[in-house]
Amino acid sequence: MFLPNTPVLLNFSSGKEFEATETPPQLSGKQWNDQTMNKNKIQKNIKEMDRLINLFNSQRGSLPLATSLDRLLSETRKAAVQSRFIQDSLIGMGLFPALRKIFDYKASDLPQRVFTGACNLVVGATFRNLYNALYVIRSSIICNILELASRRWENLIPDDHRWLCGSPVGHNEPLPVDPLIDTLIELLSNILGVVPDPFDGVSSANQTFLKEADIKSIHARTMDIIGYIVGSGIVDRLSVYCSGVRGPVEGQQNVANLLKESIDFLTVLIYSLQASWDQKKPDSTQLLAALESSEIAGAVSMSYSLLLHQGAPTRPRLIPNDTTKPLPPTPPGLLSGSLVRSTLCLINAFAKLDLNSLQRVLGSEAVSLQFRHITSQLLWQVVPYTEKDQNWARLVYELLMAIGNFTVKNIHNQGTIQSGQTPTVLQQLCGLPQIYFDDPRFTRFLFPTLIAATFGCPENEEILTQQNIPMELLHGFMNTEFARNNSICKRLIPNSTASNSQQ
Repeated sequence: MFLPNTPVLLNFSSGKEFEATETPPQLSGKQWNDQTMNKNKIQKNIKEMDRLINLFNSQRGSLPLATSLDRLLSETRKAAVQSRFIQDSLIGMGLFPALRKIFDYKASDLPQRVFTGACNLVVGATFRNLYNALYVIRSSIICNILELASRRWENLIPDDHRWLCGSPVGHNEPLPVDPLIDTLIELLSNILGVVPDPFDGVSSANQTFLKEADIKSIHARTMDIIGYIVGSGIVDRLSVYCSGVRGPVEGQQNVANLLKESIDFLTVLIYSLQASWDQKKPDSTQLLAALESSEIAGAVSMSYSLLLHQGAPTRPRLIPNDTTKPLPPTPPGLLSGSLVRSTLCLINAFAKLDLNSLQRVLGSEAVSLQFRHITSQLLWQVVPYTEKDQNWARLVYELLMAIGNFTVKNIHNQGTIQSGQTPTVLQQLCGLPQIYFDDPRFTRFLFPTLIAATFGCPENEEILTQQNIPMELLHGFMNTEFARNNSICKRLIPNSTASNSQQ
């Protein structure tokens, strides 16, 4: 399951070179006149942080010193969140070199809460601050953060920890947890989340510092970061963790948190790769290969176990001429539902990056069966609650897009949704409540899916006709603005960018 133990290095020296040449933006004297007291306090805090971690590095640390260090981290984070002026000045005051020493500390006498506090401070320092976030990406501190994340994953799931992969020996053992991994993944997601479009929605007035050469450098650095995450085994271990789910996680909040952060992190990695990768060249990060070989990081298997575990509600078979209207089933638990939605978001992100790879994975024998059961269960178990609950509605939106991405221009996968227990997935789509066919909030997701399911597939078109769904309705939708902007419909429009990119 794991990659060979080959050394994986992120270029530390390039980060140091960037730090040496980068000049932080200077704040005006008037801005600082109102913040002098806070400025002096934060500068003292950062110097004291550096002094304390140096004591630990010289083997003179103690629990009281660790408590003081934790307090300083918390105070500085609070000041950064409350004052944009302080946040903008943290680079110039030397915050990140001090934090880098904390992330790099390997002895066991520094409590975990200090590492957590350092992560939270980086999040606070970069929150809605594009310059600081990109500084972290381009500087050397990202190397120390990634190395710490890799070490924690290795401790949580060692190379010989195979019971998580489905070994019957550990079938009933609970999944291990590490709250620091959770915090590190959240931090990396926040930092890398600015890469897909650094010009959209983040303090546009402060974005003039980015030149074309800067953007190329950021994209190259992002590729290196993703390559490290894959090559160090983080993605593989994350996949093993997801594959270890054997049932619902309600009542296991820490496990659910780590699973969700992990799946959402993969989604961020995909969007970051999409923004940074020149697809005329091979994927040097190997992220695509890792996702394909791990069957999308085990997320589909995880969702199957969450929804169709022993004791889960069972979908009734369709009985001809039976007009009885059954009571709606109980929806999945909120934690399980949130994880399944994250999985569907991951699938749809993967489709935007490489539709062919996604369809190969979901179309493989074992995974396609799981995916079909997941979609069928969700359409039965969740749809009754979508009109009144936006959380369930959003899950169904992602589900419909995932079915569309699964079937578009793929005759094999189109056949999958017309097979199995009746009503089949395709019949369930045709039998959705009328609001899905009338209300633009729902039609903009359902119609592209039905079009993808039937395009080039006369058998599926015939099923729609049998279910009283006029094909003219779908043909008319293809001429709307919604269709022209829809990623699935674009693949069916001749000469469109999306249509040509996945040939």
